[in-house]
Parts: sequence; C-alpha cells; structure tokens
Amino acid sequence: MRRVCSIAIITINRDGRRLAKALQRDLEGADIYSCRMSRGGSLKALTVKLFNKYDGLIFISALGIVNRIIGPLVRNKLSDPAVVAIDTAGRFAISALSGH
Repeated sequence: MRRVCSIAIITINRDGRRLAKALQRDLEGADIYSCRMSRGGSLKALTVKLFNKYDGLIFISALGIVNRIIGPLVRNKLSDPAVVAIDTAGRFAISALSGH
C-alpha cells in the first residue's frame, strides 16, 4: 500500500502562486497557502499553524526567510515535517529540514 504524504505549498507572491499550482498538479493532495506579506499577512503565523499539520512544507521563497521562520519550531527529527525552499523560477530546490 502506498502512503501519501500530506504536503503544504506556501507562497508569498504571484510568481510563486503560479509555480505552486504547477506543483500541485504533480503532488497528489497538496494544499496551497498564500501569504501576501504586502497585504499584512504573516508568514510566521501561517507557518506556525501548518508546521505540525503536514508531513512536508514546500516554501516558494528565499531559503533565508524559511530558516528564520522554522528555526524556533524545530523540535525533533522524528516528528518535524520535511521543509524545502524553491525559488520562484522553479529552477532550484534546497532542503531546509529533512522529514524522517
């Protein structure tokens, strides 16, 4: 039996949203969340809400932003989700936290 992981795709701008929709087509059951920081959205608050809800988080943003936000949330390699940062062009993906 194939286990399906729950994945959240988190984007902070229009370019990221386009990439998120393309990823969602390939990732069965992935959910997209947009945080429009220009409109007062809090990426930190959204991440806190999602961190323990999903097996994996895909951020379409700079790795530095991701590291600052997830740092205080990291607890245990056995329970923390996998976290990946992807640039908005979809050319580079960097693992920020491995899910075990």
